[in-house]
Amino acid sequence: RAGIPAVIGTREPIFDLHAQRFAEMLYSRLAIGQTVQTAFAAAQETLAKDFGADAAGNLTLVQLADAPLPLPPNPATDFRIIANEPPHNLPLVELTRHFVGRGPELVQLGRWFAERAEPAIVLHGVGGVGKSSLATMAGLRHSHRFAAVVYASAKHDPQAFGVEKVVQALDAVCQTDCLAHATAEKRGHAALGVLNSRRILLLLDNLEELPSAATRELAGFLGQLDPRNGSLALLTLRPRHKDPLTDLAGGYVLPVDRLDVLSAVRF
Repeated sequence: RAGIPAVIGTREPIFDLHAQRFAEMLYSRLAIGQTVQTAFAAAQETLAKDFGADAAGNLTLVQLADAPLPLPPNPATDFRIIANEPPHNLPLVELTRHFVGRGPELVQLGRWFAERAEPAIVLHGVGGVGKSSLATMAGLRHSHRFAAVVYASAKHDPQAFGVEKVVQALDAVCQTDCLAHATAEKRGHAALGVLNSRRILLLLDNLEELPSAATRELAGFLGQLDPRNGSLALLTLRPRHKDPLTDLAGGYVLPVDRLDVLSAVRF
């Protein structure tokens, strides 16, 4: 529910030898491009053959959809585990290196992503509470739901941020040419054509300092998204009274409060 595409669990504690044999078969099959379900079945078959039916039946697979893992373009030449590239243009390392907690919030965002009811979902809270980290982690966890994840932030220059910056980020990630159109209106229409024909997540960060005119323009643009057939936006901003962007989300507004005590200690 929090966006992990596949989970393998055990019904009872597993012997180290069983786990080692299972992992050898599972990851070798995944590495040659087999789907998770096919690789899991092969690993279970190996356990049944080597250790009996009870050993194989101890493991269970829960998954959202059967698919292979994304393989890197250049396979590793040795046996080290290498980090996969960020899925699109998310600021992966900076915003998720020390991520802890937020389980209920990730589950709630996963439900809202699946419902596709509104063009926008808003995370709001005081500065520094972790809105950007939560939004980025949600984008990573749920990237399998989208054709692309497009990140843009108003943090460093809110006065210059607007629809044009969103279109620029869309072109960079999706290799489109919306900016090639002559006028801002035509560029916006072209971008909406892309967004409403593909399932894209717009992750727009630090929007609280936008000028009023830019906020209204962005809300008008995002209000034309069709979340049931195309894209939606995940927005982070500090709470403001009657903000057009918050109104756009309807009931899909998630307050981000301080961490619980255990998560704060881990952090």
